[in-house]
Amino acid sequence: MYEIYNEFKHGKIIFYLYFNTMNMITANKFLHGNIKFDMITERRTIMGKGLQPDLFVKSIFTLDINWLKERGIKGVLLDIDNTLITHKQKIPDNKVIELIKFFQENNIQTAIVSNATRRRVEVFNKKLGLYARYRSFKPSRKGFCKAMGKLKLIPEETAVIGDQLFTDVRGGNRLGLTTILVEPLDVNEPVTVRLKRLIEKMLVKKDPV
Repeated sequence: MYEIYNEFKHGKIIFYLYFNTMNMITANKFLHGNIKFDMITERRTIMGKGLQPDLFVKSIFTLDINWLKERGIKGVLLDIDNTLITHKQKIPDNKVIELIKFFQENNIQTAIVSNATRRRVEVFNKKLGLYARYRSFKPSRKGFCKAMGKLKLIPEETAVIGDQLFTDVRGGNRLGLTTILVEPLDVNEPVTVRLKRLIEKMLVKKDPV
């Protein structure tokens, strides 16, 4: 592994550190795909797609699974609040349970990457039993990288699904992941969040489908 560390610098060193629990097959797979990852990241920076999602949908529950399959997506990293449940809810309802089951039946792995507290994430995830990251500080890359390492995925196989442009979409785009923005489940949010939503509406260049 030290030879790989010395040969591949910058972004590849970062990913080696985050994926330090990968087996060699997965490490080689990731490094092989790193050229494509760099190209995607560079293209999005040049084209100004840093805050533009690849898809904007009204709800995660109406997402077309075939859209993911056609793009070779093998795993999705999910936000919790206002994506799967509202801020007022604490545990997953039947819609969420069925959604996770549906993903798994279609050979798409699932993990949670949330900025919420440890308590909130653990209570929500108790019944689901998914790999989950709390206090991820999105748009930081670390939570996404840890989840990809756990699921043994590379960026081109991974999608991020969330309701916030500046955390979920920006964080996913920084890594060259497929990003899916969903409309928030509950519009009754704090004033500061509502102000941020106004900015998001001005920035997103597409309507939800």
